[in-house]
Amino acid sequence: MFERLGVNKVIKTLVLADFLLISAWGFVNPILGIFAVSNIEGATLGTVGFATSIYWIIKSVFQIPISRYLDSSKSEADDFYSMIIGTFLVALVPIGYIFVQTTAHFYLLQIISAIGDAMSVPAWYAIFTRHIDKGKEGFEWTLNSVSVGLGAAWSAAVAGYIGDRFGFVPVFLLTALFILSGGVVFLLLTKKLIPQKKLITFPFIAPREKRDNQAA
Repeated sequence: MFERLGVNKVIKTLVLADFLLISAWGFVNPILGIFAVSNIEGATLGTVGFATSIYWIIKSVFQIPISRYLDSSKSEADDFYSMIIGTFLVALVPIGYIFVQTTAHFYLLQIISAIGDAMSVPAWYAIFTRHIDKGKEGFEWTLNSVSVGLGAAWSAAVAGYIGDRFGFVPVFLLTALFILSGGVVFLLLTKKLIPQKKLITFPFIAPREKRDNQAA
């Protein structure tokens, strides 16, 4: 479908990942208030409102220095790794909801979510902006807007059904799975965005060509 629309690989990968991530939070957002009031000791609707405020304040504060730092580098490696680390950090949050017991725990999870999004969102915007097809700026931004709208729509409907039939835990697990899937989709851009010399490898895993030379 993307090929017929003339959308390049980077853009279509970012749109797909964003669809998965927005779908993930579409599972949680409609039921989070009910979950908090029903399952967290001492939680009220005011707790949910305050937790939401914490998220947006922390995210807004951290996004500025992070985006300035990412803009200071000409390489996309920093953007890529910030996007990946932020996404996988956010994936811990729905798992945390399963074990949350106090309002303090709930607020802490909101802070973690805010920091993760503060790392991933500016990086996503930067990469998308650099790779957008010339002459298709409005269309490709709209394509992403439509995809995330559809993601939020279907997942919200499914979340209500699953939560009603099976409880909160399956919803949180499904949310984590979709966030992780979005992170995996981002990894498909590794070769496209990261020069080989900037690729992070573990010390005990040598590059393939080096292993082949050692074996010879």
